[in-house]
Amino acid sequence: MSKAPVPSFLEIVQRERSACRIRIIRPQNTSALVMRPKTASSHDKTKRKLVNEVTLRNLHVKIKKFKRISNGGIVVEVVSNSDIDQLIAQFAKLDSVNNSFIYSKPKKRRPQFIFFGINKDLTKKQLADSFVFKNDLLKSDNPENPKFKVNFSMKSKYGANWVIMLNPIFMQVFKKVRAFSLSGGSIVSMTSTR
Repeated sequence: MSKAPVPSFLEIVQRERSACRIRIIRPQNTSALVMRPKTASSHDKTKRKLVNEVTLRNLHVKIKKFKRISNGGIVVEVVSNSDIDQLIAQFAKLDSVNNSFIYSKPKKRRPQFIFFGINKDLTKKQLADSFVFKNDLLKSDNPENPKFKVNFSMKSKYGANWVIMLNPIFMQVFKKVRAFSLSGGSIVSMTSTR
């Protein structure tokens, strides 16, 4: 009996990939409700109270799973958005839930970037003005929905690092451009926080 020779790493890498092996992972469409206790509580107590309310009221909601979050809170995942709306409508009527929990639908966060090595003496307003002055993409026509927002700074050894929150529409544009000009001619590099 002769064994087939073991292929080398180079031979494996150079092989054609089979089309059947390529997987396309579609994002799951999840419906969720964030439940946070108003007083200090554990995850188990929060879950137990919630399950008791759902079963006692005989709500026809299919709960897929519970996820733990900070401070004894949980995220309840259900099958559809209509189930979330039904839960919120029922919880609004119940004093026991309103007195014990704060509940809401989760909101998507805006993309954030960290800009490194900015002068420590700059304020938020000066930084925002200098970005708009040097980069036409950042000019906003609508003051209620700005294209970016300067959040906060972090002190570092070589200046300050600023966290900037962007409008999601411009996320792809900013990912392609890895450096921006500030007034004064300096170039600021950035990295995405997500």
